[in-house]
Amino acid sequence: MMPRRIAVLFGATASVLMFHRLLLLPPVGMPREASWRGEPAYSSQLLLSGLGESPTQALDWLPALAILAPGVACCTIFGALVAWFVALLPGRTLFRAMLAGLLTLVVSDRIFVGFFMSPSGESAALLGIFALGVALLNYWSGRSPMWLSLPVVVLVAGFAIPAKPQMVSWLPAIAFAVFWLPRGTPSRSICRRWSALVLPAAALAIIAAFTGTILSERINPGSNFLFYASHPASLIGLGERGISVLLSPEPGSGAGHVPGFGAPLVEGIGGLSLVFALYTAMKAAPVVLLGFHLLTLLLGFAVAARTGSAVGRLAVVLVLGCWAQFWVVMMSEGGRGIQHELIVAGFTSALCLPLLLASVSILASKSVRHGGRTYRRAGNHAVSPTSRPFGAGPAS
Repeated sequence: MMPRRIAVLFGATASVLMFHRLLLLPPVGMPREASWRGEPAYSSQLLLSGLGESPTQALDWLPALAILAPGVACCTIFGALVAWFVALLPGRTLFRAMLAGLLTLVVSDRIFVGFFMSPSGESAALLGIFALGVALLNYWSGRSPMWLSLPVVVLVAGFAIPAKPQMVSWLPAIAFAVFWLPRGTPSRSICRRWSALVLPAAALAIIAAFTGTILSERINPGSNFLFYASHPASLIGLGERGISVLLSPEPGSGAGHVPGFGAPLVEGIGGLSLVFALYTAMKAAPVVLLGFHLLTLLLGFAVAARTGSAVGRLAVVLVLGCWAQFWVVMMSEGGRGIQHELIVAGFTSALCLPLLLASVSILASKSVRHGGRTYRRAGNHAVSPTSRPFGAGPAS
C-alpha cells in the first residue's frame, strides 16, 4: 500500500495546479435561474458557495476575494479527492502518478476550471462526478466493509445529482455500479449474500427519494422520447447535432461571466487545453467520439473481467453516465441552451481518456504465477483475484 504522505503529496500538487489555473481564467457560469446574490432553485452548489462565502462575509473581505473563496474550497476538496484516489489505485507509484496527473489536467482544463469559481450548478456537478468516481473506487476495492463504503457513495451521489436537474440521469449508472460486485463476493454466508443485495437496493432507494424530493426543477423528456422513438431520422439528427455541440465546448458557454469580473483575477495566459485540442481533432470526424467511448467501454469490461480491477468498472460507469446525461439533455432541452447543458457530459467524456489509457496499461501487463496461484498484474502491481471477500473489510 502506498504511504499516505505520497498520496497527500499528489493531492496537494493537484490542488495547487488547479488553483493556479483558476487564477488565470475569469469566473464563468452565471446560473440562469437566479441572480448572483438571489435565491436560486435548490442546487448542491449552494454548499460549495457557502464553504467559500461564509468566512469572507464574516470578515467583510473584498468582493474579489469573495469570488475567489468558492474556488479555493473546490481546489481543496479536489486535492483531497486526488489523494484518496491515488491511495486506492493499484500499481507502482509511476502508474498512479500518470493517472492522477492526467485526471488533474482534465479537471483543471480551461474549458471546465472556470466553473469552480462560479455560482453555476456546473461546479457542483463536475466536482460531484469526480467524487462519485473516487467513492465507487473505494466501494469496489473492498478495503472497507460494505456498510461503511456504501453510505459514502450515497452521500456523494446525494451531492452530485441535485447539482443540476439533468444529473438525475446518473441514477441508472449508479444503480449498475453498486450492484456490479467484484469477484470474490461472499457466497457462503447467507447474511453477507443478502447484504450484497439488500444494502445496494436500500442505498438506491435513499438516493432516489432524496433527489426526487429536493429537485425543485423537473425535466420531462418523456413526450420528446415518444416522438423521437417514432421518428428515427429525427433522432439521428438530434444525436449528430448534440455530438457536434459537445465537441465545440467553450468556457462558460451559454452562461456569461460573473458580473464585474469579466477578466482573470491575475494577468496571464490560460494555458493550452488538452480537452479542447482532443475535441477539435474529433470534430473532423465526429464518429471518432463514438469509437472512443465504445473502446473505453469494451476495455473497461475486459479489465474488470480479466483482472478484477476497479479501474475498468469506473471506465464503464463513466461512459454509461455520460451517454445517459447526453440524451436526457438532448431530449429535454432540444435546441435551447444545449451548449451550456452539455458541459457536464463533455467533462465526463474527457475523464474517460485517462481511464482508457489506464485500461490499456493494465491489460498490457502479463499474468504471472506464484506459489501455484494465479495473479494478474494491474498497473504493474500483482493482485490476487482470490483476495479477501468483497465487503469484508481489511484483512486483520
